[in-house]
Amino acid sequence: MLGNYDQVIDMANKALSIDPQNHKAMILLAQSYESKGDVQSAISYLEELLKVNPDAKVQAYLAILNEKEGNLEKALENMEEAIQKEPEDDGLYNEIGKLYEEMGLEGIKLFIKGQKVESDVKPLVKGGTTLVPVRIIVAAQQKLGTALTSTAVVGLVADALLPGTKN
Repeated sequence: MLGNYDQVIDMANKALSIDPQNHKAMILLAQSYESKGDVQSAISYLEELLKVNPDAKVQAYLAILNEKEGNLEKALENMEEAIQKEPEDDGLYNEIGKLYEEMGLEGIKLFIKGQKVESDVKPLVKGGTTLVPVRIIVAAQQKLGTALTSTAVVGLVADALLPGTKN
């Protein structure tokens, strides 16, 4: 059945006629349409799937398709949402780092527990170590409404690193 995307699309549509929220069928449709070169249809199926199943992997796949279509702002938004859903997934941080690079966005971007933290004072890398200003940590505590443990502060530093800055 490899390469017979029309047959897969027909079977997935039949599955959706029985169960309109069949996640696997929607993923198969998105993958098949992408493989056929119809990325917009693939995006539509993923957007529908996210309405019933807000999954980080689906969100990341949507980001990749939006990037493929040249919609980098939307891809970045999708990837940030994926990170919010799965803040422990290092692969998502690598992917967003690639997007930042592709978009020409420089500097360290800081995420704490999946939330992007904006500050007028930026973290910096000095001698292979990422330095995170205390006021960023305090702002993050206020934003998240919780005190950060020493483990979370170490996580701050890890999350702040983009691909290529880790030692």
